[in-house]
Amino acid sequence: MQAPRLISLNKQENRPPAEVSDTVDSYLQFYDERKGSKLSERRKNAVEVVTKFYNVVTDFYEYGWGQSFHFFPVKKGETFNEGQTTHQHRMALKGKIGTGMRVLDAGCGIGGPGREIASLAEAKVTGLNISSYQIQRARAITKKEGLEHLCDYVEGSYTDIPFEDNTFDRVFTIESICHAGDKRQVFSEIYRVLKPGGLYVSHYWALTDKYDETNAEHKEAIKFIVEGNALPELQYMSTIQQLVRNSGLTLVEAGDFNDLSQTPWSVYLQSPGTFSVQNFRSSWLGRTITHTLLSLLETIHVAPKGSVRSHQVLLTAATGLVRSQQLGIFTPMGFFVAKKPEE
Repeated sequence: MQAPRLISLNKQENRPPAEVSDTVDSYLQFYDERKGSKLSERRKNAVEVVTKFYNVVTDFYEYGWGQSFHFFPVKKGETFNEGQTTHQHRMALKGKIGTGMRVLDAGCGIGGPGREIASLAEAKVTGLNISSYQIQRARAITKKEGLEHLCDYVEGSYTDIPFEDNTFDRVFTIESICHAGDKRQVFSEIYRVLKPGGLYVSHYWALTDKYDETNAEHKEAIKFIVEGNALPELQYMSTIQQLVRNSGLTLVEAGDFNDLSQTPWSVYLQSPGTFSVQNFRSSWLGRTITHTLLSLLETIHVAPKGSVRSHQVLLTAATGLVRSQQLGIFTPMGFFVAKKPEE
């Protein structure tokens, strides 16, 4: 089994040997209640938390999930890659993204969904991301795929979007606003850069109405998700929808893409499903083998120190995600379509 790119990147990018270890240590402190970790501090330092997180886990994400780091409605007989691609097309259709439109992908990861949507609609997609490492990967992949005429990337935060008012015809976010310390600011910024009449379509993580904060099992599952995914917190779908309205945007449609699933959305975290290399890598068995391999490679000093603890963060996340799906207390596929009013 091929090991994640993290192992070779340590040499390719001239990273100091201690960087991975130091970064994961610093990241985990934000969630260590024994050291006084507080929600207010995670909100305040959300940019730092997320940047540290993606500096150490991006290679694992790309290894396990390909170029697109998101869940999708699971249909019987559909492969992992087919499901991801179909969902990206679904997002483009929900947002009515068309030829020649200028589109912002806010929190773009390494650009997988943006490239697919740009290719589908022949739209000009700009990816915005606070992680310089992910921007670097997005540009490299885009150049390799010959899509530089459709896709470009800017390093920056969606709480302070570096574009003029009324710049974009469309904006989309796919599983990115969960990282925001202040979602009100995110939605206000998206409102500002959207052209009048423009649409914003979002696929986001949220608590369901079944979540009970007095239930210890519920709290532990959500804690694992928060800690394992660099989140300040998780909020109810209704709370997020109200924050959208408060920004001045008009909700056109809202719901849960999970309603389209024929199989639990966490299936690929548990078993390979319709078999492929990508399915296997994201499964429980694939993660276990990867973790064992990393342990060996770190012991013999091939993988940088801290690789195993970095991967352990993702194992924690997977445990929380699978359990929360079983309990019905969380969805990774809440969605809404919002419109900026015409002037």
